[in-house]
Amino acid sequence: PDIARISKSIGDINLFKGDYEKALDYYTESYKIYSIIKPDHLDIAEILKSIGDVNLYKGDYKIALKKYEETYVILKKVYGNNVYNADIAGILKGFADVYFNESDSKKALENYEKSRDIYKIIYAKNLNHPDIARILKSIGDINLFKGHYEKALNNYTESYNIYKIVNA
Repeated sequence: PDIARISKSIGDINLFKGDYEKALDYYTESYKIYSIIKPDHLDIAEILKSIGDVNLYKGDYKIALKKYEETYVILKKVYGNNVYNADIAGILKGFADVYFNESDSKKALENYEKSRDIYKIIYAKNLNHPDIARILKSIGDINLFKGHYEKALNNYTESYNIYKIVNA
C-alpha cells in the first residue's frame, strides 16, 4: 500500500498544480493497487473522489458524477447508517458541485443543504467551521443564480462572518 499512498500524494500535487492528466494517471495507479488489496475501503473511496474532482475541474461532469456515486456506495458500506461524518458531507458537496455546473439548481441545492446539515451536526460544538462557510457560499451561489438576491446575501454574509472568525 505504500506505493499506492505515494501515487495518491503525487496525484494530489498534480491536481493542485492543475495538471489533470498527470493527476489522473497517478490516481489510477493508486486505484489499481488499492482495488486489489483493499476493495470497499476508505482509501478506495478517497481515490475515487479525487478522480471525480479531477473530472469536475476538467468539465467532464458525467464522469465526475459516476466517480462520486461509486465513492458514495463505498462510504455507505463503510459507515452504514452513520451518515453524520465529513466524508458523506463531502461527497454530497461533490454531487452538488456537479449538478450546479450542469445548471440543475434544484438537485444542487438539495445536496448542498444535506451537506450543510451534516456539517452542522458534526461541528455542533463549533459552527464557525470553514466547511460550513464553504457550503453556505455555494448555497448563496445558487440563490444568486436563481435571482433570490436576499437569500444569496444572507448566505454570503453568514459565510463571510464565519470566515472572519476562522481567519482571525
